[in-house]
Amino acid sequence: MVVKAGSVLEDDDQQGVAHFVEHLLFETYLRYDHVITRSQQTMGTLTSIAIGAFLLILSVQMPLSWLMIGRLRRGERQRHELLAKALGASAEERRRIAGTLHDAVVQDLAAVSFMVAGSASQAREAGDGQLGQELEVASETLRSNIRKLRTLLVDIYPPNLRSAGLANALTDLVATLPASGATVSVVTEPDLQLSHEAEALVYGVAQECLRNAARHARASTIDAEISRAGRAVRLEVSDDGVGFDPGLVLARPADGHLGVRLIRDLAADYGASLAVRSRPGAGTRWRMEVPLDER
Repeated sequence: MVVKAGSVLEDDDQQGVAHFVEHLLFETYLRYDHVITRSQQTMGTLTSIAIGAFLLILSVQMPLSWLMIGRLRRGERQRHELLAKALGASAEERRRIAGTLHDAVVQDLAAVSFMVAGSASQAREAGDGQLGQELEVASETLRSNIRKLRTLLVDIYPPNLRSAGLANALTDLVATLPASGATVSVVTEPDLQLSHEAEALVYGVAQECLRNAARHARASTIDAEISRAGRAVRLEVSDDGVGFDPGLVLARPADGHLGVRLIRDLAADYGASLAVRSRPGAGTRWRMEVPLDER
């Protein structure tokens, strides 16, 4: 410790008194280990305060976090349940419409077609060739419309999707595709187990992609493959056709491409990922991955 002192004489003019003003300098020295100890104590105190504040905030936030997580999980379960009910109701309504068309309209048109064909034969036998020809044209028109209605029935509700499985339903779908000259192949991984909702989703998206390719792509080959990819089922539909601009089609779909946005929205509602890769002149590849419910 060092102490320095000094004296200065000052005059007080008003009182005529002289006095001294002393200036002192005080210095002290401490051991370095004592300084380290005090700094550690200070840091320990600050750390304790910080940890206490963090635990206090955590104790308040954790119940709120678990409450929000529980609500999100319940909301997710309710969303899946509502989607399953919506898909089930939609499938039941399609089945009812398809059954009504098949049992009433198609059967009546088939009976009328046979009657018109018989009348055409009778008219020709009676020597009225012109009437016979007109009736034959009418009969052929009826048969053509019956074929279109039966194709529409497959579109509305594939009769063998649940009974025969996804692979057979897609095979029947390929047979009803518009004639485009393209070679169409469908490969499905064997022993692939899907829920009815996932199966309907995969079938609907595959149907739309295959039909768009057959109608618009002007492709020579169209390939569809359904396989398992980890904890999801992957659908890929590709063609070597003219391609398109995905951004333009999805933003402002033409009349023939409206289904593109519909399948995108349906996949999003189910929680599936749907992506398309295409550009003019380079073909198109659709890929959808549907999560498997393995609980």
